[in-house]
Amino acid sequence: MDDTTIQMLKKLTELSGPPSYERRVRACMVDTMTPFVDEVVGDRIGGVFGHKASAEAEAPRVMLAGHMDEVGFIISGVSPDGLLQFKPLGGWWSQTLLSQRVTLHTDSDDLTGVIGTRLIRQALSPSEKASALSIDDMVIDCGAVSASQIHDWGIHVGTFVTPQSAFEVLNGGKRLLSKAFDNRYGCALALDVLRTLAGEALPCDLYSGATVQEEGGLRGASAAAELLKPDLFIAVDSSAARDVSRKPEELGRLGDGFLLRAFDSRMRPDYAFREWTQKLAEDHGIPYQWFYSHGTTDAAAVQSTGIGVPSIVIGIASRYNHSHSVIVDRDDYDASLRIVCEIIRSMSRETYAGLLP
Repeated sequence: MDDTTIQMLKKLTELSGPPSYERRVRACMVDTMTPFVDEVVGDRIGGVFGHKASAEAEAPRVMLAGHMDEVGFIISGVSPDGLLQFKPLGGWWSQTLLSQRVTLHTDSDDLTGVIGTRLIRQALSPSEKASALSIDDMVIDCGAVSASQIHDWGIHVGTFVTPQSAFEVLNGGKRLLSKAFDNRYGCALALDVLRTLAGEALPCDLYSGATVQEEGGLRGASAAAELLKPDLFIAVDSSAARDVSRKPEELGRLGDGFLLRAFDSRMRPDYAFREWTQKLAEDHGIPYQWFYSHGTTDAAAVQSTGIGVPSIVIGIASRYNHSHSVIVDRDDYDASLRIVCEIIRSMSRETYAGLLP
């Protein structure tokens, strides 16, 4: 991972982009990918891809996608005293939220708030203090003293809210801390693939970029697949690390290589494509680890589009996923970049045909 990638990850993770409000991330991706591709294409709800064409006849179309959106919130109510009710966009564990700063996105400005609660700690019983609050027990305080002031500031029901957190290279230089690695990791990887392969002639037509609204129910993946009509799909996404559990049998460990997903709650990776990828990693000495997930990725939506799209999921483990402070390992990022580039370099018409039933 070079300084260009570090700076790209910093920029991408610090941008705000909850589901259906990914415009800032999209603009960054378009600016970054344009010098490395033949054209930039996008669907009508915000997905964007850089196309690097192959000179080979009947080259397979490979779609590589992260997703631009991060978990966030949306304002659902305004109280007379200026405190804000909110709902989650994507999966949040309420334990991670109290006293955390957030950014509210009005039409004209970004405003800072903090997540609090109307409950008074000193008035709670010991059992109540030991219980986790629900998000419905929480409010966002942005410093307003009345509902009319909230209105004057441009905040209303439907205003988007995102975690507020800065990117940092942790002591030792190996691990990175920020919000939104799910899935600005995938966005950065898609851009790094285009940068790495920019000067190479490819055996496949490559469309590398990112979808929208994955955290909102995989809504953007189907639209992007309808646009691109891929022959193969590679989802690149971060997944919750389990290495802090003290259970050695748990999968997903920082520093052990890229994640090769065996299955998740909604999709089964294409067997031939997955096994071929495993052998490719072993042949090139690229560290990998098996993974399964209770969640899912855009691959669940793409693999059943059209007449079917053989799909796999490549990723990295991330500690404290879906929170303000996520930690990933830069060596895992490098391993995932290496395997994706080798897949694309090897995906000729003959190789693709050999993967089909």
